[in-house]
This record gives sequence, structure tokens and C-alpha cells, in this order.
Amino acid sequence: MNSMAIRLIEPNELASFYTLRNEILRKPLGLDLFQEDLASEWDQIKIGAFHQTNTTTESSTEEQLVGCVMLVPNSDGSLKLRQMAVQTNVQRGGIGSALVGFAEAWAVQNGYRWIKLHARLEAMAFYQRLQYHQVGEMFIEVGIPHCEMVKSLE
Repeated sequence: MNSMAIRLIEPNELASFYTLRNEILRKPLGLDLFQEDLASEWDQIKIGAFHQTNTTTESSTEEQLVGCVMLVPNSDGSLKLRQMAVQTNVQRGGIGSALVGFAEAWAVQNGYRWIKLHARLEAMAFYQRLQYHQVGEMFIEVGIPHCEMVKSLE
């Protein structure tokens, strides 16, 4: 039986977390995440979506990271949602929405009132369906157009 779990990333899962982000977000742009300074991310909230498969013994399961996102606390009391990545072969299957839902629930439980993000143009409709709203004009980030989007959690 297969199922999905969404939870905070454990330290021993960071390699697959970075690999997924690199494959989905950086390589298509000709960039390499592993050439960036990742030290600033140590305290960011890392969330993963895991496909869980029961192994031959019913008491154990195997997990595969299929999606991830990060939350960064801002000095204005908001969180920035960033680095959303879902494996290509399972995109459009609800994993991204589930990750955002988990992130929003975590934010509310931890006293945050709103989330902001920088959406690539092709992701804007996804975030709009989740009640995020564009603020300001388009801008270039990592060489491609983005827009800032926000959502109140109140």
C-alpha cells in the first residue's frame, strides 16, 4: 500500500532535499544548487512530502521524498515560502497543494499571520488557486520573471 506523509525534514534527509531542489529548480535554468552557499539555510523550516511504501514486512515502510518547500521567518512577522519543488513525474497530483497546506498550518500554529512568496510566472495560477494574491510588479530573480504574492492566514 502506498500513502503520502508531509512533515518536517530530518537532518539525515537533507541530501535528498537538496538533490530534489537542484533537479527541479536549478538544473533547468543551467544553475547548480551545490555551487551556492547553503549555510544561510540552516535555520529555515524545511518541509517534505514523502511517498510511503510498505515493505515486505508489514511493520516497516520505505519513504521517498517527492516534494519539498521551505519557510523563512521575516522581521515583519511574516513567513516567506520558498524553493517549492515537486518531482516531475508526480506534479499535478496534489502534492504541492498539500505542502502549502502543511506550511500554512505550521505558520498559524507558530503565530504567523501571513505568508509571502516569489512565484515564477508558470506557478502563479497554482498559488492563485490557493488564495495568494499578487502584489507589485514582475521582477527578475535567478534570471527569470517572478512576482511577489501574499496570503493572510487570519
